[in-house]
Amino acid sequence: MPYLTAAELRLVLPDAGTAADATADDTALDAIIERASAVVDGYCGRTWPAASASAARTFYGAGTPKLRLDWTDTTINAAAVALSTGWTEPTFVELRNAAADSLYLQIVDSEGWMIPSTVDYYPYVWPEGMPVVVTAAWGYATYPGDVVEATALIATARWRETYVGALTDWQGDVGRTFDIPPNARVILDRLRHADQFTVGGLF
Repeated sequence: MPYLTAAELRLVLPDAGTAADATADDTALDAIIERASAVVDGYCGRTWPAASASAARTFYGAGTPKLRLDWTDTTINAAAVALSTGWTEPTFVELRNAAADSLYLQIVDSEGWMIPSTVDYYPYVWPEGMPVVVTAAWGYATYPGDVVEATALIATARWRETYVGALTDWQGDVGRTFDIPPNARVILDRLRHADQFTVGGLF
């Protein structure tokens, strides 16, 4: 998926388009942006999907106080969480680290113990393998700035390489690889390893 538009890329490419028609090169720019976005995804081993309509997704406990969710810009509250029949609603806080796209629900104290109606005690964790249904608009309402910047840097470098000449030929060469600019690589390395840090520390 493209992480920026041709119009946004033209802001840093004064040699794209013509005086009479600023959009003259947009077909080529769109192809370059699509490829640059794919390079970002491939390098980082993940994608940043655009926000969807609100929908229910099922996540599974890992036997820890934190439940990892997919990213959403929606604030998660108790009304958005549904548990299996017979389990109490835990007291939890949302742990959100936008810089690392980390989003967890953490049970906060003994009052938030996950207590099934069939037993008297259960540790305050999201039980291993337990399904937890959460409803939200999953994805990114706005793409992270680092993702947009890295895509723009890669696309700009590719444009500079091909500005005079074979733009049309390159558009069909989707398998072609090219060097990632050093400044883009710094950003991508940060994105690729971002999840090694989470709010509240590793667990």
